[in-house]
Amino acid sequence: MRKAIVIFTVLALISMSFATIGTYVNKIYNPDDSQDKENSNVIKMEITFSNPQIKDEEKYLIINLEGCSPLLSPGKPVIPVYKKVFTLPFGTQIESVEVIAGNIEEKSLPTKIIPAYELVPPDMHSSLSPLKENKAIYESNSIFPETRYEYATMGGISDGKHVTFLSLNLYPLHYIPSKNVITIAHNIDVEIKYNPPEKPLIQNDVYDLIIISPSEFSDALQPLVNHKENHGIKTKLVTLNEIYGSVYFPSQGRDD
Repeated sequence: MRKAIVIFTVLALISMSFATIGTYVNKIYNPDDSQDKENSNVIKMEITFSNPQIKDEEKYLIINLEGCSPLLSPGKPVIPVYKKVFTLPFGTQIESVEVIAGNIEEKSLPTKIIPAYELVPPDMHSSLSPLKENKAIYESNSIFPETRYEYATMGGISDGKHVTFLSLNLYPLHYIPSKNVITIAHNIDVEIKYNPPEKPLIQNDVYDLIIISPSEFSDALQPLVNHKENHGIKTKLVTLNEIYGSVYFPSQGRDD
C-alpha cells in the first residue's frame, strides 16, 4: 500500500497536549473491541476531575485543573479545558454528542480570574501588553464559557491513511465573573454516536502526493502537479475551498 505525502502550503498548529495527573478517565468504551452491533458506533467516557488549584497572582487568580490546559482567548478569563481527539474512519458523520455533568460544587473567589494576554507580537521583541479585561464578559452575570462542551470534525492523515479526527473540548469549570463564583463538575459523562461511511470515500493508495493549497494558488501549482504526474507520481491538488466545502470529507462542529 502506498503512503501519500501531504504538502500543506498553509499550516496551522493547534496544540492538543495536556497533563493527565489528577484527572481520571474511569471508563472509555471502545467500539472496535465490541461484538455488540447495536453499540458498535458509540464512544462512551466517564471522567473524574479533582479540585482546582487556585494561585494568587497580584490582583488576579490563576485557576489550574489537573488534566486540563488553559483556554487562552485575549481579554477573557483563563479557564481550564479538557481536550480529547478521536480518530474515526474517513467520512464519518457525527450523529450526536451528549455530555452530562455531575457532582457540581460551587465556590466563591476573593477576586477575579486572570484574563489572557494579547497575542505575542510577530517580532517577538516587544513587551507584553498590559492585561486587559473583556468588559462584556467580566461585568456579565452569565456563566463563562457558555457551553459545557464543543466539538469539531476535520479530515486528515494518520499512519498514512485518510481519517476523520473528532476534536472534543470539555469545560468542567464555569465562572460567573460579576459574582466571582466558580462551579466545578467533578464528574462528566460523554456519549458520542457516529455513522461511518458504508464504503471508503477515498482509497488510501490512490495518490502518492497530495498538495493542499489556498484556491488562489491552484493555477500556479498545476504545473507542479503535471510534472509529478509525468514522472509517475500520482498527484492530487486539493484547495482549501474544497476542504471547507466538505468536498472530500464532512466538516462538522457544535457547541452546547
